[in-house]
Amino acid sequence: MISSLSEIGFAMPGMSGAIPINYQEIEAWSRLTHTYLPWYEPALLRKLSREYCAELQESKKVSRKKPSDDSDIDEKAAADSFRNVLNFYKD
Repeated sequence: MISSLSEIGFAMPGMSGAIPINYQEIEAWSRLTHTYLPWYEPALLRKLSREYCAELQESKKVSRKKPSDDSDIDEKAAADSFRNVLNFYKD
């Protein structure tokens, strides 16, 4: 999914910055590259593009808190949480 969005483009240029890709762009890319998209994928690609544009705008704010350093992450706890999620879907 991300590779498709990367090929299409995460966003399009707009008058005041990046704007989300539209369905016409997704459909044109799909047709020109002979890429079959399941019925749900164009909506997801558009949502990802909207989220990208929103995050891009937020990142430009001076008051925006910088991302935290990943060194304080408890890797064992994260692995256990991930395992629990997988076990939930296993049954």
